[in-house]
Amino acid sequence: MTEKNIKSEAGILSANIAVIVTFLYLISVAMIFLVTGDKKLVILQTIWYLLGVMVVILMRFISISYFEKYAVWLYGLGILMLAVVLIFGKEVNGAKRWLDLGVVSLQTSEFMKIFFILYLAKIIAHHREKKQQGQELLLFVKVFLVLIVPLVFIFKQPDLGTAIVFLLITCGMLFIGGLSKKIIAVAVISGSAIMGGLTYLIIFQRQILLNIGMKNYQFQRIDTWIDGSAVDADSAYNVEQAVLAVGSGGYVGNGMDPQVYVPERHTDFIFSMIGETTGLIGSAILIILYFFLMYYFIRTCFLTKTLYHTYVITGILIMMSYHMFQNIAMNIGLMPVTGIPLPFISYGGSAILANMLSIAIILSIQHQHYSSVFGSDPSFEKKEALTN
Repeated sequence: MTEKNIKSEAGILSANIAVIVTFLYLISVAMIFLVTGDKKLVILQTIWYLLGVMVVILMRFISISYFEKYAVWLYGLGILMLAVVLIFGKEVNGAKRWLDLGVVSLQTSEFMKIFFILYLAKIIAHHREKKQQGQELLLFVKVFLVLIVPLVFIFKQPDLGTAIVFLLITCGMLFIGGLSKKIIAVAVISGSAIMGGLTYLIIFQRQILLNIGMKNYQFQRIDTWIDGSAVDADSAYNVEQAVLAVGSGGYVGNGMDPQVYVPERHTDFIFSMIGETTGLIGSAILIILYFFLMYYFIRTCFLTKTLYHTYVITGILIMMSYHMFQNIAMNIGLMPVTGIPLPFISYGGSAILANMLSIAIILSIQHQHYSSVFGSDPSFEKKEALTN
């Protein structure tokens, strides 16, 4: 690919991502105001977005290689933040996931996901670059140790939805990292055994899970997902209202007058409001925007030539894709309810900042790749040589 073509490709990708994020912002503030009528929430959401834009601009002047170099420190910072939340965090609805800073509350696990991706990518890339063939088991052990620490803290909050995100990120990055079929088979068998064991405990031995940190409301969410008619009306209310709202929207929606009341409709259940007010057409447009955003992430993977960058983008891609799928699926009753926000749409500063940081990292990789190809970053040439 020529210099002109690469520059054009990188520029188009960056511009397209910026346009999509702008549309998502407009959808977010429009829906928040429509369903709450609270201008303060719109202003706060806009402030979080503006802070995110500042992060994107700042990242233009910081090489992604610094994140690779200090990934272990970022990982350690994330663990510290999770520990602080468990000690000093604010408990809401039986879960201690937020750190109250007075003016705002931060959900530290949102940032830990990104720090985890940055560090895990470094571990896998280092393994591949050193060509440590025959040592896949050692890599598997390293990754397990890096994964288990945040999982323990997150499980204690408790936040099973976020724990699943960490597991999916790990599995996806290891798969892209080229683990041998034997190790992948061991991982799949182990994961299946764990899921089977959890299923048994959920059905027959719930007290054991309650003793180690799970809450009754989490079991109620699972029961509602399996059979809403088998639980009390209060437990199934949120999901039933969300499904009713989506269904009532029909093809073109009910316009600017939502008829169905849905709790948490500007946060976890905002997609149900999109479905009700804009119908199938509006929901499809949102999903198409997400599809193209993920497509541009994948295009960036093809643009970059370093393993570390590839693994970082893979982790972010998996994280955001699952967030989109899980949130939309729970709004239409296909998945149990979790606290996973709808990317770039749900109200909340921590999620918006984490989403914008992810975008900043992707754009920084695009920018650094273009600069590195033409000689301004010797570290790129060194890493590329290691992979050949």
